[in-house]
Amino acid sequence: MQGLMKVFRLVVAASFLASMLVACGGDDSGTGSQAAPCSGLADCEEGQVCVDVNGDGQATCEEVECDCAGCPECPDGYVCSSEVTNSSLGGVCIPDGTAPQCLSDDECPEGICENGLCVDPTASCVELGCQGTDVCDELTGECKPASNGDFICDSCTNDTDCGGPNDSCTPLSSGLACTAGCNADADCSIGFKCLQATNAAGKQCVPYSNKCSGCVVDGCPAGQVCNFGNGQCTSAISTCGACQLDYQCSGDGSSLCYRPDGSSVGVCAPACGQSNACPENSSCSLSVEGRQVCGFLGGTCCYGAQCAACNCAADQPICVDGQCVQCLTDSDCPVGAGPCDPNTNQCEGSSCSDPTPFLYEGACVECLNGTHCASGMCDTTTHTCSSDICDVCQDPYPACAEVGGQLTCVQCSADDDSYCVSIGGTCDAATFTCQGGTTQVGQCNTDADCPPSPFDGAPMICDPASGACVDPGGKCDGVTAMCPSGECATLLDAAGGGVPIPPELLGGTGIPGFCVCDPAQGDAQCPSGLSCVQDQTQALLCALTSGGGDFESLFQSLLGQQPVCLPCGSGGSGIPGLPF
Repeated sequence: MQGLMKVFRLVVAASFLASMLVACGGDDSGTGSQAAPCSGLADCEEGQVCVDVNGDGQATCEEVECDCAGCPECPDGYVCSSEVTNSSLGGVCIPDGTAPQCLSDDECPEGICENGLCVDPTASCVELGCQGTDVCDELTGECKPASNGDFICDSCTNDTDCGGPNDSCTPLSSGLACTAGCNADADCSIGFKCLQATNAAGKQCVPYSNKCSGCVVDGCPAGQVCNFGNGQCTSAISTCGACQLDYQCSGDGSSLCYRPDGSSVGVCAPACGQSNACPENSSCSLSVEGRQVCGFLGGTCCYGAQCAACNCAADQPICVDGQCVQCLTDSDCPVGAGPCDPNTNQCEGSSCSDPTPFLYEGACVECLNGTHCASGMCDTTTHTCSSDICDVCQDPYPACAEVGGQLTCVQCSADDDSYCVSIGGTCDAATFTCQGGTTQVGQCNTDADCPPSPFDGAPMICDPASGACVDPGGKCDGVTAMCPSGECATLLDAAGGGVPIPPELLGGTGIPGFCVCDPAQGDAQCPSGLSCVQDQTQALLCALTSGGGDFESLFQSLLGQQPVCLPCGSGGSGIPGLPF
């Protein structure tokens, strides 16, 4: 073994030792034959030191290799040792434990060289382990480099072209590409799903499109995210916007898709911070794909100390401490307007200040929605605050009328039927609605065809069976927010008899109502999460306990006419929050 180690030292750093021997002036009297044993410096010839090279307690006379005048340091993986004599002449370079024992099988007379170790050719890394950062492939028994993800989507011909032992050269629709091993979706990068590979590699992280192409490989500009379903860059969905998958919310995992219990639609929410930290009114939960995300605690997506005080619109959709703000994470900011300032919850790309503190389409404006105005009314055409509700009315509610003792925006009135005429219909002045129009705003083929909700600006979803744009919270107005059943009973039906409508339900955002349903068909005609309620007492209890408001007379008038969809089932308990 002593001879093997000396040979190895010369093989590892031949040029190093050659120059060192010349510099030190030592002779080779001790290298031509087996080194002489020694107990001290006196036992060795000039230019030699007495050193236990092999660490076996048997010291031998060795040529001085290091720590002498003119001698270079030892190569990487070696230390200078003179442990027996502690000679001022210097010492010998011996392995420090990190240097390999071998470089090839030739240096292992009784085995093979595996990752720098001479091992039994039948032994596997399961028994021996691996050196450094390598990991053991338990299937082959071989040590392989640890996976760092840099290889994902690289082209390949076999598994050895890819990262660690659990990673694979997987056949995708775009061809063979490297993928990472996984056990669950949360093990994968954003935009990848853990699926059983078509080869024998077990579960692998593959793109949702099953293709390594487009933005899956190239990435996206700042402010955009990759649609891993088609490989195209698109705008990120802001906090509380409707989503189905994590990648729709951010590309870096700062915002993820959270789906509350009982809901078929998720919303983008901030990811949990260090030690699972989350904004007030939320706690650390799991996203739709099993990642840690801050789930809101109330019945409405809202983050902050006084969420109940917010009624945020699309341009400032996030509630923080009772105020509607622009952003919680960078992905909430429009392209070019980020990043998000965590102190002001405004996008730092905006340099706006009073009296026009809000950025809208590149310009500084006074308001984006009613929460920014003392009067509670923002003209979203000019983005200026108004003291007159009638100043802020616009399509599809461009007219102004007194309803239930309150001025509010309606589709049409006896004085203004222009909107009805524009869509090919006529105005029913009794209900302030257009009849017989040829253009139906709330009809759709995909979610992209649907306008924002007229009530809170949240994205609406397309019901594929009816082709109607449906508000995720169950609201309807029969104009833009439709019902799967096709019929919406608005609060105008109740107010026609003089019943006062609470002012917080009116004011430039449309006339809210309930979806009409047939109890014989169960909940099928209701938006997801709502139940068809016929019993008046039960419906009142549901609405009052869920909403916490005194709407008894309003519900009595409306519910006495027909069954409607409400957020409580036959058991009298259900999703918190009113359907408007």
